[in-house]
Amino acid sequence: MDVLVLVLDLFPLTNGLSKETLARAVHHILVFVNAHLALRFDGRVAVVAATASKGGQLILASDAVADSVSDGRNSIGMYKQFKQTDDVIAHKLVQLLSDSKSVPADASSSCVASALSIALSYINRIKKTNTDSTIPIQARILVISVSPDSPHEYIPIMNTIFAAKKDDVIIDVCRLLGSTSLFLSQTAASTGGVFVQVSDLDNLVTVLL
Repeated sequence: MDVLVLVLDLFPLTNGLSKETLARAVHHILVFVNAHLALRFDGRVAVVAATASKGGQLILASDAVADSVSDGRNSIGMYKQFKQTDDVIAHKLVQLLSDSKSVPADASSSCVASALSIALSYINRIKKTNTDSTIPIQARILVISVSPDSPHEYIPIMNTIFAAKKDDVIIDVCRLLGSTSLFLSQTAASTGGVFVQVSDLDNLVTVLL
């Protein structure tokens, strides 16, 4: 069983990131999530948002998506689970954007470490509920990040590295638009993951796939 958890760094959304840029990024992310679900019949996908106002927040778990969407009608030519997944992510993102006014004025970064902890907890729950020992669970976390490194995040991120290595969880990092992140590049290297930097959002889905 393949388990993929996306950690979305949403702090830039409260710092004036344009709606057009956001829409392009979300489109590519949805394509990637749906591709993962399509290629792996037993795969699980979860999405965790990292924000400055609420820390980490689980906004999607594919095993519970049917219970999270009240309108399960299909769009023409669109697989039902894809439609439900898109609806949940879009709905939760709108909620988080509407809460952006509550971000502290002195906030300088998102809570990526908190989101990573939630991602690891989700993976641990999946592993514990797997009653078939013949089915190996391969888990990865993909961090899609824009925020700059923050000194107060260093120790929490190091703790998540130790936890990920203990549970054999690989952490990949996709860095968008901004400067590099020493903390997250170390996270990827320490857990056997990949660190990539994307300067053109039009190439995002190609890099993710």
